[in-house]
Amino acid sequence: MTQPPSTGPRGKQPGPGGQFSPEELRRLRLRGDRIMGVGLFVLGIFGTIIHMSSVTEQSLVTQVALLYHQLDLGAYVRPADLDLVATAGVIAHVVNYAVWLYVAVRRWNSGKRAMWCAAVGAVIAVAITLAVVTAAMFAHPEVIDWFANGAPAPSPTPTQ
Repeated sequence: MTQPPSTGPRGKQPGPGGQFSPEELRRLRLRGDRIMGVGLFVLGIFGTIIHMSSVTEQSLVTQVALLYHQLDLGAYVRPADLDLVATAGVIAHVVNYAVWLYVAVRRWNSGKRAMWCAAVGAVIAVAITLAVVTAAMFAHPEVIDWFANGAPAPSPTPTQ
């Protein structure tokens, strides 16, 4: 006894769209990951340049001098080691970008996803910038005193 060929709800018509094999899906995902990752790393070049410019010595002097003015701390005097802080910040940004690009290329060459490397590098770049700016601010004893003691209280004014 022979069984009739099994048919689906469409009869013998093919189903909707073709199905990709698992290997084809993997290849397409890796291709998409690589395209998006390269795009993010290209944007990362510009982000790195912007972050590097925000931690140069002149930029740090400008930022801290503005803080002095806003907090009414008196005349600004540039500390001697501010150039070391700025140089460390610029170098840290270059190293951060290079390390994450290297990790991404190694992962792509081994057939793994690596777009996340650009995002991690961007988060670390923000942390580096915040750390350098904070270090530059705390290189000034007046800023440390202001944060430790708080803003001076305003003198009371008589009420009518």
